[in-house]
Amino acid sequence: EELKPAGLTVIKEAEPATVDPLTGEQKPERPRRAYDMFRNRAIFPIIDQYGNVLAFGGRALGDVQPKYLNTSDTPVFNKRLGVYAANLLKKERNLKRVILVEGYMDVVSLTQFGVTGVCATLGTALTPEQAKLLKRFAPMVYLSYDGDNAGQNAIMKGLNILEEAGVPARVLQFPDKLDPDEFIRRDGIEGFERLPALTPESYRMGRLRTQYDLSTQEGRTEYAKACAAVLRNLEPVELENYIQELMVQTGFSREVLLAQIGTTLPKAVANTAAPRRETIKRAPAQGSEDLRAQELLISLIGTGRLPGDIADQEDFTDPLLKTLYVDLPSGRSPASLVEEQQDDALRARVSQLLLTPPSENTDQLIRMAQDCLDRNRLKRSRAELSAL
Repeated sequence: EELKPAGLTVIKEAEPATVDPLTGEQKPERPRRAYDMFRNRAIFPIIDQYGNVLAFGGRALGDVQPKYLNTSDTPVFNKRLGVYAANLLKKERNLKRVILVEGYMDVVSLTQFGVTGVCATLGTALTPEQAKLLKRFAPMVYLSYDGDNAGQNAIMKGLNILEEAGVPARVLQFPDKLDPDEFIRRDGIEGFERLPALTPESYRMGRLRTQYDLSTQEGRTEYAKACAAVLRNLEPVELENYIQELMVQTGFSREVLLAQIGTTLPKAVANTAAPRRETIKRAPAQGSEDLRAQELLISLIGTGRLPGDIADQEDFTDPLLKTLYVDLPSGRSPASLVEEQQDDALRARVSQLLLTPPSENTDQLIRMAQDCLDRNRLKRSRAELSAL
């Protein structure tokens, strides 16, 4: 008699009747057993944080759907309540973040390469119960789902669940639509550690950017409105990290964007910004959007955290900005460049440009600088073509 694994029950479904090749008689149907669904699958025990084996998961060895299957829910096992590798999380001490992935093989591969604090959902989207469980192990959760569309959509839903549970979150994006298992086998632990941990706002803005045509005014307007909804609940200090980037991407002024978000400039900022706005009015004749992009680019270069060859003099049409671009790489400090300005209006303008860091995140700084360069170089190329 065929033995069944402990804890698995026989279900009533039956296998199709077969014909005996020798006698031609039809063999009776054999009841299909619950563990039959795991045939041709790698089996992973699902263990809770206390070390109890609650169920099993099976990953298809071939091109079979669904890719993952779990034991059906029982009185001691519910897919919505636990995570795979919770027992490993319990053994870790002083975890700063939990890395949540989709598949069991992702957990195995990342752990083999030395990544700590990795776990996976049990074949379901992230649930509020799982979010509360993860909060016990670490103060932050990194969503590290597959790079395909399904994985990216799951990240959006997961961010909402974590926010509702009061769990801070970050997002790890894998290039080339790879999953974590594929990525770490290709790029190793060094490549994994270089992945930027995106804030929920940065990730959502990146997703929104793919949905609108920013080469049109209508697309930039709708994109700005959508981003304003994303940024609405941020504190002013956090908001500053995104306003500069949004100004370059859309061409709208700081005041317009803040009004759309539903906040206003702090009084001190508004007062110091006034001389700059007056100076901009007296700047050489050119599009205000182009000038703002060039000014932001100088602010980014002034942080000293961008590659030295990211821009060149041709990227600046404003004489003051071009002079600052030449002086900054020579070792001149931003403070000294401010002090040497004789005109009060110029001094206020240079101070606003060089002494107000746009962001603390280097990856975000580089992305913002590239946006500035792409905008200005595209417009310059079009102007050169029109002149032919």
